[in-house]
Amino acid sequence: IALLAAALTVAGVTLGGCTAARDSLDTGVSRCFRVLPVARADVGSSARFLGVLWSPGKAVVDAVSKELQGAAPASPVPPALLAAENDMTCLVAFKGSFAASRVRGGWAPLPGPTLTAVVVVRQSDAQILATVLFHRIPGQLDFFHPSAFVH
Repeated sequence: IALLAAALTVAGVTLGGCTAARDSLDTGVSRCFRVLPVARADVGSSARFLGVLWSPGKAVVDAVSKELQGAAPASPVPPALLAAENDMTCLVAFKGSFAASRVRGGWAPLPGPTLTAVVVVRQSDAQILATVLFHRIPGQLDFFHPSAFVH
């Protein structure tokens, strides 16, 4: 019985540590987890989830502008993304192989293969504003991956 009690105490402490970490999850990011099914449906089940970021809609456009270093994007910014530049959005990143014609609001602003997709979803109504396709995610977009909180 003493051994069982010790095992339960260790298990409780271990699980308590995981719960505490999850409870400290950023409020903005936690709001984005409800839009994950919408984003996943857009890119398909074969895409691998990379992470999520809660930010104003203009964050993706700003990141693209910085990557282009003054050059014009390969295609114009989607109007829905421009219109929502001050709305809070959930940026959901996936790895895979993507074509702009196969995702909602597909935008491939940079030339080259598109191996990552960032689905931009308005947080207030879970509406997809654009799916931005990149070869790699711009460094200024710092995505949160929930596995950081799984022990």
